[in-house]
Amino acid sequence: MNLMNGFLSLFYPSECLCCKRYIKDFKYFFVCPDCFNHVKEIDKHSSCKICLKPLSSEFVDVCVECRERVKTYFECIEAAGFYESPLKELIYQLKFYQKKKAGKILADYVLSKVQDDFFKNIDIITYVPISKRTKEQRNFNHTEILALYIGSKKRIKVMETMKKIKETEDQSSLKREARLKNLKDAFEIKNDIKEKIFKKKILVIDDIYTTGSTMNEVSKVLKENGTKEIFGLVIARSL
Repeated sequence: MNLMNGFLSLFYPSECLCCKRYIKDFKYFFVCPDCFNHVKEIDKHSSCKICLKPLSSEFVDVCVECRERVKTYFECIEAAGFYESPLKELIYQLKFYQKKKAGKILADYVLSKVQDDFFKNIDIITYVPISKRTKEQRNFNHTEILALYIGSKKRIKVMETMKKIKETEDQSSLKREARLKNLKDAFEIKNDIKEKIFKKKILVIDDIYTTGSTMNEVSKVLKENGTKEIFGLVIARSL
């Protein structure tokens, strides 16, 4: 623990968002190192090759949800871990409290868990857009923060490729079928971007993957406007 961490713990005592004990080392923001080191990682050998959902049988490599989806517009996703403590708490701090420090910690963790080969042929990084109203409420798009940091680390160009044109309900409050309908026709490609994404391999950044409806809808818009291949990168995969 460095001198700054000692100063913070002495004069600004804070509880860990997960275990509620006082933090002595602020390396992981408001999550203590003990909790951060217990992120539940994904066993990719026993997970869906498209969405990383844990599989119930060793004799299949694609989950039921991906098999039943009418069309999947992205190739596959990568994720740092499952959507539970401490990733859940840090995402919340970034998303709703604009704590950019949490975004840096999350992005660094993703990069430490994803193989370099995953980024090797990516031409452009983009991110899931939020509506104008939501951006006014939150002051910034948390997925853009993640994308910019990851792009700078991997030296890949980050571009805003689309906009959200429809106000939708919060996806987390909806069941699977409702999620699919909720996002239908919610995104639109930006007018000045089509030539720049034509025949490109694009990486889409989001915070959480649950049913894949957001990732698929965004990927559909990109594919319909000439993108060659689309991959997804999220902080956490919901169980």
